[in-house]
Amino acid sequence: MMNLGRIFFLGIILLVVSSCDRQAPYWRGGLDDGTVPDTDSNSDTDSDSDSDSDSDTYPPADCDNLPDQPLAITELDAPRGYHDVAFDDDGHIVGRNWNALIKVTYDDATSVFVPNIDGVEGMAYLPNGDLIVAKEGTVSRIDESGLVTDIIGDWEAFGITIGPDGNIYVASGSWDGDGGEVYRLDATSGAKEVLLDTNVAGPNRTPRAVNFSLDESVMYIATLTGLNEDPGEVWAMDMNSNLDPDGNPYLFATNVGYGWHDGVEVDECGNLYVPEYNTSALYRVTPDGEVSTFVQWDYDTYGHGLKWGSGIDGWKSEALYLSQPYDGNTVVEVVVGVSSR
Repeated sequence: MMNLGRIFFLGIILLVVSSCDRQAPYWRGGLDDGTVPDTDSNSDTDSDSDSDSDSDTYPPADCDNLPDQPLAITELDAPRGYHDVAFDDDGHIVGRNWNALIKVTYDDATSVFVPNIDGVEGMAYLPNGDLIVAKEGTVSRIDESGLVTDIIGDWEAFGITIGPDGNIYVASGSWDGDGGEVYRLDATSGAKEVLLDTNVAGPNRTPRAVNFSLDESVMYIATLTGLNEDPGEVWAMDMNSNLDPDGNPYLFATNVGYGWHDGVEVDECGNLYVPEYNTSALYRVTPDGEVSTFVQWDYDTYGHGLKWGSGIDGWKSEALYLSQPYDGNTVVEVVVGVSSR
């Protein structure tokens, strides 16, 4: 009887421990009344044999009444990312951990994807499952086995976006005092087209990352000025049906922090999310160009490159995942409550 009682007692303890969240949300500002938003009131939709989705559920987005701050912010345990992260179709987040790319599931199962790879900046998955990365002045393609093939070399690259046409859109992101470029790469041949030449808005405006509007008629361009006191500027360029430029770029939003943007993502309501290094903040920009601070980080927890969650096996499609290079290459989950474009 004594042994059975002990087993029962231990079983109760294990049940209680296993029912706790594996990651405690942290909040760097809270709500106006000083409280922390309750994100545990939602029930998880657990995956079964008929579905590979396992994401918290949230109310449908009301684009006219979005919250002005995240629903929750959680620093994750196992995922790692230096300047960017990406999601594959098998339920992994991929990011750089020092000199390797690692894959991590939402349950923290970790494996090395590509060992001995340095200088990885932006990254994004092609529709066929190959990963495109900017690294050490090259753009490379990595297949599912981890084999790395350089597409183009001796070319500065930082921001990587896969366009709606399946091509690779690259922002050079380098600071050399003479601006940079936005170019399009054919994922197979590596053929390069320059879409935007140096000096996007005159001197000292380098394209750092790009993305597209909801209807794909506009390319948004997050920039790098190299001057800490300059206002951060997001530019835009109208695109035709072939995703070729249709006119000159124009200023879309200003005072998006200062001049050091590290990415740009777009939600289903057409809002932009831009992390900015000098102010250690994540900014939201409306489709009309109105700017607000969405998250104010400390320096060490500044969220760098960002991607929307895949919605597969626990990763939230209503959340942005940002790498934290100054906090041990950790990754933070920012629940926005609205999905990607």
